[in-house]
Amino acid sequence: MNIKKIFTAVASAVLLVPNMAVTAYAAEEVTPSGCKFSEIESRIKEKIADSKFASLETAVFTKDETLYTGCFGNADQEENIPADEDTVYDWGSITKTLTWVSVMQLNEQGKLDLDTDIRTYLPDGFLKNLKYDDTITMMDLKNHDAGWCETTYAIWAADTDDLTDLGNMLQDIEPPQIYHPGEVTTYSNFGAALAGYIVEKVSGEDYVDYIRHHIYEPLGMEHTSIAPDFSDNEWVRERSVKLKGYAVNPMNGKIMPNGLQRAMVKPYPAGSACGTISDFVRYGQALLDENAPLFKDPETQKKMFSGSSFVGDTDIKVNSCGFWVMHRDAETLFHDGGTVQCNTEFEFDPKSGIGMISMSNGVGGTILYELPDVIFGETKTTDTAENGTADDTDISGTYVNSRTPAKGFASFQRYVMALTAPVRITKSGGGTYKMVSQGESVDIKPVGNALYRFDDGEDTDIMCIESLSDGTVVMHQMANDLVRDNSAPVKGLLFCYYLVSGIAALVLIIIKIVRKANNKLKMYKGCGIVFAAQTAKLTVFVSYIMLNVVCRLGLTKLPSAAWCIINIICAVICGAAVISDLTGLFSKSDNKAKAWKYILNIIFNVLTVAAVIVLELYRFWGI
Repeated sequence: MNIKKIFTAVASAVLLVPNMAVTAYAAEEVTPSGCKFSEIESRIKEKIADSKFASLETAVFTKDETLYTGCFGNADQEENIPADEDTVYDWGSITKTLTWVSVMQLNEQGKLDLDTDIRTYLPDGFLKNLKYDDTITMMDLKNHDAGWCETTYAIWAADTDDLTDLGNMLQDIEPPQIYHPGEVTTYSNFGAALAGYIVEKVSGEDYVDYIRHHIYEPLGMEHTSIAPDFSDNEWVRERSVKLKGYAVNPMNGKIMPNGLQRAMVKPYPAGSACGTISDFVRYGQALLDENAPLFKDPETQKKMFSGSSFVGDTDIKVNSCGFWVMHRDAETLFHDGGTVQCNTEFEFDPKSGIGMISMSNGVGGTILYELPDVIFGETKTTDTAENGTADDTDISGTYVNSRTPAKGFASFQRYVMALTAPVRITKSGGGTYKMVSQGESVDIKPVGNALYRFDDGEDTDIMCIESLSDGTVVMHQMANDLVRDNSAPVKGLLFCYYLVSGIAALVLIIIKIVRKANNKLKMYKGCGIVFAAQTAKLTVFVSYIMLNVVCRLGLTKLPSAAWCIINIICAVICGAAVISDLTGLFSKSDNKAKAWKYILNIIFNVLTVAAVIVLELYRFWGI
């Protein structure tokens, strides 16, 4: 078992070096994995031979030439329209790299400091959901550790009427800040979009105009859009409306439409780019060019690739100014992206001067993330630390994903995951630990300075697990850390009860209706309010199902507000039922034989009220 299957890869980057290394690879005509240039096509075809996808396009390139471009499958399965180099695909989150390049351009010009509090560049009072007064820097946004915890508020727009200017949109969807800046990595669309807004404010140009004028046009990218409605490129717009998304039917393995409508990205600096693979290659080639055509000074590009976050106090790089870092036969920089229609993967090695792009209109496919093995080699472990002594931190416990909402309607996700897919660490004796995740077991040995060696018997990796300033224990990963929360399993059970109570309420209501119709229902004190509580629980259950059906692309304010109101009403009615049952329980006039009914009603209604309070299901969007 490879530890990378449990954790998102933790890896390092390398500095951009002179074209000496590029020449060496070119002379040998091999990629970092050892694959000969002449074998790239056959190796890629072999890799995808048994994969399921609608269409797939991939390109391998150097700064000067495209070594290989392959187009496979049908972009439109129903009409049998094959994918070609004019097919457009969404970049998804790879769009964020355009924002990070823009930030470095403005930094180079002296207009934007990477270590200055971002509020310096924002209107007064722009950020309203900050929990801490700590400085938030642009580097925090790049490293995704500003402390925001994403919610399920919709980032998708099905209609242009749902789009608004970037500033108002960001204030509308601002998530709660729950971690100190710089302490916990939590992948954030909001943070990246906020960086795009700062680009607007600092440059004086609309974000869409800035990207077009300073990246697209200099590189000759005529067939790539950046506006969420594709209004900046008519050629792309005409083709984007025909873009369809597909998935693999788990029952029969056949390709089928994914059932999701075309959607636009509201926080568009985080994921709205769309275009052809040949245009994308132009962008990749610019980042491989040691002359750095996107910057005035090549040193700026070197700085961008030199690393911005690391594994503990080691030199193992995790992030490099917005690009994630992978250990392979070469140490590569990469970013991937996904929308409701497409998946895209972009990876390159500045040292060898070779890059790879893969784009597909299939959602959830894994082949895009396997193809780089052909060019760069498989991921490797990062065992660089020496044996050390354990510190005083007890790292045992249950861990949950830092990105899952911590407040509001969707907070139950982290607790249910703690029940269904737990990550648990237990003491093994002698200062060592054992971690179990997804049925796999890994031995953990401290090597000092909050660093631990993870060893599954086949591979070893060095990871950082530390106690934060507030006592929270965090297992650092790549895009999303794991945060210890030993209460998560209990909260998960509480939420499960919360929903099951709705089903139970339905059954009890039906029984009562039938018994009343047959004149077999014996009333007791408080029966009416109990019936109302059961109805409230049923309403919660039904509304929860409806919310998940209606909001497949994420919550919007209306259903979120409705959920808020429903939970408050349910809690109030159940609380009233508790009071009523307590009155009946101690009433001298009431039949003591009914005591068990009162006791059961009290228990179940108290649990319901507790679920609403503990899980904060009543909160409006977690704010």
